[in-house]
Amino acid sequence: MCVFDKDVVEFIDTSASDGFIFFSHGTFVSSKDLTGPFQDLIFNTMANFTDIQFTIKWHGDISNKLPKNIKTVTWTSQQDLFGSITIQMVISNF
Repeated sequence: MCVFDKDVVEFIDTSASDGFIFFSHGTFVSSKDLTGPFQDLIFNTMANFTDIQFTIKWHGDISNKLPKNIKTVTWTSQQDLFGSITIQMVISNF
């Protein structure tokens, strides 16, 4: 995982007991266009899964403080991310 920022590597390496999930809107939906209520819905739902951490591809502002089990990235090497032994799932609309 040499192309990740140090904080992303630490987040993934110390992922909760059930690993982490990568969440991306793909190219058809821009996260910077998501309103506060929709952001809250996404982040509050993920916060309920306390044993799982989420890495989210995200651009733009975030309306509230993120739960501790969520890490946003503007870009990541998906090949390296998918190669992590702690990844459990990918949610996307590729």
